[in-house]
Amino acid sequence: MDDVKLFQEKSGAVFRLLGDYKVGALATSVHDHPSVRSVSCIFINGEIFFQTDRMMAKAGQIRQNNDVAICFDNIQISGVCEDIGHPFSPANSDVYSLFQKSYPKAAAKYSGMANECFFKITPYFIQSWAYYDGEPHIEVIDYKKKQYRLQKYI
Repeated sequence: MDDVKLFQEKSGAVFRLLGDYKVGALATSVHDHPSVRSVSCIFINGEIFFQTDRMMAKAGQIRQNNDVAICFDNIQISGVCEDIGHPFSPANSDVYSLFQKSYPKAAAKYSGMANECFFKITPYFIQSWAYYDGEPHIEVIDYKKKQYRLQKYI
């Protein structure tokens, strides 16, 4: 299998493992001050979406530095994050539909608020732990190089 096909297969496998939705720990950093918090995420076509109020600290931090990281169990993802608009925006109908299905109480309570928005994370690097024959390995998916690497840990 060539490198690009392996990269595509492995990156797809990560998102199949994550499913349609999952709560993750989102890390942001501004002026060398890191911050982390839980966010309710959905996944569409290899991208990560979450909803928040534009006035929340995380939104302001992302506006200042859109390079973020998010962790789901043993999967760490680095990516570029952007505000894609209000949940009821016609451009976000597919995102809102899955968010509402995945987090119905949050969608009902917050989505209609004026300052609510969806953020989209476009991954550029994924790292996870895997065990093959009982041995620990680090799996790396590098989107910039379109490359998958498997490194034995010890």
